[in-house]
Amino acid sequence: MKKRFLGVREGIANPLVLLLFFLICLVFSSYAQLNGAKDDNFLFLHPFIRKFDHDYLAFLLHRYSTWSSRSVIELFTLLGVQFHVFWRLANSVLLTCAIALPPYLLKKNRAVKNVDLCVSAALFFTFPLTFFNETGWVATTTNYFWVYSLGLVSFYPIAKFLHREPVSKFAYGVGLLSLVYASNQEQMGLLAFGFLIVFLFYLLYQKKSVLFLLPYLIVNSASLLFIALAGGNKTRYAREVRHWFSDFDQLSLLRKVELGYSSTLRHLFFDQQLTILLVTFFVFCLALAKFFERKHSAVGILGMLPFILSGLISLPSLQKTPLIAKLLLMFNHYGTVIKIHQPTTWIPDLILSVIFFSLLVSLVYLLDYDPISVVPILFLVAGLCVRLVMGFSPTIWASATRTYIFTFGLFSLIYLFLLEYVNFGKNTRRYVSFLTVLIGAGCYIHLLFTM
Repeated sequence: MKKRFLGVREGIANPLVLLLFFLICLVFSSYAQLNGAKDDNFLFLHPFIRKFDHDYLAFLLHRYSTWSSRSVIELFTLLGVQFHVFWRLANSVLLTCAIALPPYLLKKNRAVKNVDLCVSAALFFTFPLTFFNETGWVATTTNYFWVYSLGLVSFYPIAKFLHREPVSKFAYGVGLLSLVYASNQEQMGLLAFGFLIVFLFYLLYQKKSVLFLLPYLIVNSASLLFIALAGGNKTRYAREVRHWFSDFDQLSLLRKVELGYSSTLRHLFFDQQLTILLVTFFVFCLALAKFFERKHSAVGILGMLPFILSGLISLPSLQKTPLIAKLLLMFNHYGTVIKIHQPTTWIPDLILSVIFFSLLVSLVYLLDYDPISVVPILFLVAGLCVRLVMGFSPTIWASATRTYIFTFGLFSLIYLFLLEYVNFGKNTRRYVSFLTVLIGAGCYIHLLFTM
C-alpha cells in the first residue's frame, strides 16, 4: 500500500487533489472584498461607464494612446470590475494553475505526485497578500497575478516538449493564447523573451528543430513591439517622471541599474519575506549537511551565508542596533548612497552581492556540480533581472511590491527544484515537505483573516 502524505496517497497526482485546491482557491477568491477600492473604480469602472458609455474599444484605444499598452489585460480588467462572479471564477481557476503548474514545469507529467502539489501550494500561500490587492483586487490580479499564472500556462507546452513528452494541439493553442495575455505586461514580456531565447539556443546547441518555438517567439516579439510603439507609454512616462521621480531622467545608466539592483535585493533579503527566508533556510540546511559530508568543504560555507546574513539584518530587534541601523540608512530613494570615490558607501551593495552570489554558487555546489544546476541558476538570475528592470521606470517605488510576484514565483521554482534534485534521504524529503505545507497552511489561514 502506498504511503500517505497529509491524508492523500503519495502516488501520481490525483484529480481530486486538484479539485480540492480549486475549492480552496474559490474560498480565497470569495473572501475578496470587491468594493471598487483604489484603481478598480478610479481608473477603470467609473471612466468606462461615465466617459466612454460602456464602449470597450473606445476605452482601450484611449488608454493605448494616452496611458497604457496593456490593452489585452485591461479588457479583462473591465470585465472583472463589472462582473464580479466572472472575476471570482477566473481568479480561482488561475490560482489553481499557479499552484499546480510549477511541479509540471520541472518534472514529467507522470512523475508529479500529490506531495509535489501540496508543497507547491504551500509555497504559493507564503506570497504577500499585496500581490493580489495592492491597487484593488481586480486591477492588481489582472495586471500582475493573472499575468504570472498565465505565464506558467504558456510555458507548460514548452516544458512538455523539453521533457520529450507529446504536446496536444489544444495544449499548444492554450499556451499561445496565454502568452498573448502574459506578454502584454512589460515585465513578463521581457521575462518570456529571455527564456525563449535561452530555449532557442539550447535547441540549436542540441541540433534539434526550433519550429516548435517559432510561434511563441513571434507572439512574444509582436507583443513587445506593441508595447514599444504605444504612444500612451511615452505620455505616461513623462507624467510619472514629474509626479514620482522628478530627476529620474538625470540618472545615469549605471545609476538606474544600481537602483533596480539594490532595491530588489534589499526587499528580498532584508524585509522578512517568508518565501525568500524559506529558500535561504532550505539552502542553509542542505549546505550544512553537505559541508560535513564533504569534510568541511569551503564552498559549503557560501550556502550558509544568505540565510545567516539576511536573517540577522532583517530581525527587527537587531535593526535597532547602531551598526545595522546605519547600514539600512544607506538605502534611499536612489537605491543606495553609493559613490564611486567613497568605498564606505559601497557596503550595502557589497553585502547584497555577497548574499546573492553565495546563493548562486551554492546551487552548483548542492547539485554536485552537475550541469543541471544551470536551471536553478537561470531562475535566480531571471528573478533578479525581472525586477531590476523596474530601475528604468520612474514608478519603481509607486509600483511597490506587486512587481515582485514574478521574482517570488522563480524563487518558489528554485525551492521545488532543489527538493526534487538534491540528493538526500527520502525521509528527510518528507519532513521538509511536511514542514513547508504546515507553513503554507498557516499563511493561507492568516490571509483569510486579513483580507
